Amino acid sequence: MLPLYENTEYDLEIMRMKFSHFPPHLHKALECVFVEEGTLEIGVSQELYHMEKGDFALVFPGMIHHYQTFGPSASRGIFVLAAPTLLGGFSQKMSGFCPDPPVISSENVHPDIRYALKALAGLKKDEESAAKPQTAAFRQKALAGLKKDEESAAKSNMTVLRPESVFGLKEGEGMLPLRQAYVQIILARSLPCLHLTERTAYEGHDLIYQTVAYVAGHYREQVSLTGMAKELGCSPYVLSRVFSGTFHMNFNQYVNKVRLEYAVGLLMNTDDSVTEVYLDAGFDSQRTFNRVFRESFHMSPREYRKSKNAL
Repeated sequence: MLPLYENTEYDLEIMRMKFSHFPPHLHKALECVFVEEGTLEIGVSQELYHMEKGDFALVFPGMIHHYQTFGPSASRGIFVLAAPTLLGGFSQKMSGFCPDPPVISSENVHPDIRYALKALAGLKKDEESAAKPQTAAFRQKALAGLKKDEESAAKSNMTVLRPESVFGLKEGEGMLPLRQAYVQIILARSLPCLHLTERTAYEGHDLIYQTVAYVAGHYREQVSLTGMAKELGCSPYVLSRVFSGTFHMNFNQYVNKVRLEYAVGLLMNTDDSVTEVYLDAGFDSQRTFNRVFRESFHMSPREYRKSKNAL
């Protein structure tokens, strides 16, 4: 999951992936989550909400959120990340409100939401579970995952569907109107099912929110726990407890995770060299970048880019 999207080439990202723990983060995109199999716990602000198969959730832009999973390994779903440019007239309302709760139960999910999600994911309308492609063989390969001989790539458990692979169109051939239409269908059918409350001032006083926001704004720089604690007006000890107790990782691990997700976006959506990518993402050396990358994806950055470009 990408915590930040400022420099991504696309204003829409679509992912079908196995659920896993993901620490608190925030970004400018609208995030849609649909559970295809198993269960998922979605945390928004300081609340945790349970999701079952068929449930749908919306995370408004700028809301701190995280994911946890305690179910079977088969738990998986669709994530749609839509930039503010796709939200149309809904954008202003979402800037001042947030859904409480953000989850719509399966029986209340409008058929149009499922249709739009499957259209965005390149699925046929009547394929409830087969995850077959809509038309092109190219999409079939993307949805089926990596080739059999790409065992290491399969360990990432994620398929990223780029917009041109989903719609079979190039920019300028109707891509933007299609993206806007499907995203706004989802919003038009889901918002009436949600109770919207005004955003409160908790964001300015909640240390967890301040921590996530600080890292999101400075991860491409050389940041330190001590310097960050000074900026936030707390002790390094208190801040260290936030990372270990809330994020279940230390400061360096969290910062490197944010950097890594940003770097993955660059690898997938740009032609930047690996050196340019790790420097742009804030890593201090290629050795550190490669180590962190292999820990998460079980392959090198170059191998990852090659495997995704082959789809």
